[in-house]
Amino acid sequence: MFFGAGNLIFPPALGRAAGDSILSSILGFLITGVGIPICAIIACAKINGDFKKMADRVGPMFSIIVSIALVLIIGPLFAIPRTAATTFELGIHPLFPSIGQKISIIAFLQ
Repeated sequence: MFFGAGNLIFPPALGRAAGDSILSSILGFLITGVGIPICAIIACAKINGDFKKMADRVGPMFSIIVSIALVLIIGPLFAIPRTAATTFELGIHPLFPSIGQKISIIAFLQ
């Protein structure tokens, strides 16, 4: 469920860039790439999977703002443009180098 392109591409690039600091880079990646998602799963399980109930503990306005921000981040602000850019870089550009990125992304969004 949490395995994506970042989990496939980032660890080898991190290992290459780490040089002699491989142990600290592995520890940092495990904390941020494994530990934080597991903590989020545990928090959701303890509150019976209800994000609104969990966020309401901070405040009702916080729960509304964070819910809206999460929906925007998951969809139109990050996921859709990233998917369109990946499609262009891996599928369109190698086969059709004369097609521009903007044209490809507009066609992707249609």
